[in-house]
Amino acid sequence: MAALPLPTAPAVGTATTGSRISPSHRYRMIVYHELLAEAYLLVLAADPTPGPVPEAELAAQLRHAVRSDKRAVWVDCRLLPTLSRPAARLLWACHHRLRRRHARLVLCRVSAPLAEALAAAKSGPATELCQVLSLDEAVAQLRD
Repeated sequence: MAALPLPTAPAVGTATTGSRISPSHRYRMIVYHELLAEAYLLVLAADPTPGPVPEAELAAQLRHAVRSDKRAVWVDCRLLPTLSRPAARLLWACHHRLRRRHARLVLCRVSAPLAEALAAAKSGPATELCQVLSLDEAVAQLRD
């Protein structure tokens, strides 16, 4: 799988102005999407500009991903330092919808703060979100 060119994002905990942001800061989110031959890919990126955190964009993209009839939805989180509780709940809801149709939600490159946000928002049956270190691992899991 060829590497996708991705936009650059500010370093974790740093705004574009260079000022420190607390780890609990609610980043606005940019959602990039790509329909691939084997899966639906979402790339979540932090947008440090001030304003409300629009989970509606994430919800819409997750709905498209679930409806794509792909066996997997990959969510690349490397450009996102943390996640709001509503956004984490959206990922859990997507996970449960995909499981009902025997598909998988695979989270790639999840940071420790993001993993904590996901654990705090855990819902539904006692299942775990699939997390991998790279998109290559996601591809390998799909082929297993």
